[in-house]
Amino acid sequence: SLTDKAGLQSIVEPLVKAGFSFIATSGTAQALTDLGIANRAIKKQKEGRPNAIDLVLNREIDLVINLPGDARSRVDSLYIRRVALDHGVPYFTTLPGAQAAAAAIAALHEREVNLKAIQDYHAK
Repeated sequence: SLTDKAGLQSIVEPLVKAGFSFIATSGTAQALTDLGIANRAIKKQKEGRPNAIDLVLNREIDLVINLPGDARSRVDSLYIRRVALDHGVPYFTTLPGAQAAAAAIAALHEREVNLKAIQDYHAK
């Protein structure tokens, strides 16, 4: 669960700097609000519609971070994970993975990336 404020803050701060907005289910939405981060609360699948899965299906979500805590949460997360993967939406299920992704996204927004073909490095 993303209700651990220290862990949550380490993920959202870089994403805020990169211009992301946040959609979260109730517990995470409250934790974001407590941190002063604007967000939109959305229902879990079992709570009705529209829910997080609907937003993934409608291509309204670009990145999913789902850190299930207990066994029930892990079962609930299976469908959103499947939908995210089927629709090419990046999906992170661990705090270190989400932190690394957030840091990488922020780094891409902070500086220009110069791409070269590998052949360019070996050209004479």
